[in-house]
Amino acid sequence: ITVLKLVFKKAKKELLLPANYAEDISVKSKSTKEGTKHRSLTQEEINRVLNFNHPMRPYCLFLMLCGLMPEEAVPLKWKDISYLKDSDTYIVSVNKTAELSVSGPTKVRPGKTKNEFRKREIPIPFPLDSWIKSELPKHKKNELIFKNREGCIFTKSALRHRWSAYVSDMDVFYFK
Repeated sequence: ITVLKLVFKKAKKELLLPANYAEDISVKSKSTKEGTKHRSLTQEEINRVLNFNHPMRPYCLFLMLCGLMPEEAVPLKWKDISYLKDSDTYIVSVNKTAELSVSGPTKVRPGKTKNEFRKREIPIPFPLDSWIKSELPKHKKNELIFKNREGCIFTKSALRHRWSAYVSDMDVFYFK
């Protein structure tokens, strides 16, 4: 919607269109709160999310800061993390996905991503790199980074339950 508004605004300014036809378009909020609108996070809220101490914090940081999808983050192992000495940077290699299912166990598809362009190496930014640096020496290379109490890969329902706990513990209202 934002892109449409910008395109139509420019078209109006360039006299290609008589009006900005996208000006009154908005996303309907699922919120029941009066006057609630979608907005970006403030810097204070961003800092709160980045620094919130919770067991799901590393998983959420991988999703938010590295742009991973749950299907890409769930099967990550410690061997997928590398350290580049010349740039003093950790990188994560995304080269597999998990088939998250509600009805059955999660299956890892090694070497397969959503499409061939999804295989990539991503620099791990701050503050996630600090967590990686402290945790990497404590784990075996073939160990899952994100695992359940039994050391196994998460199921879709377990991820959903943990996400709900994270959001609830952080006391955040969001639109489902």
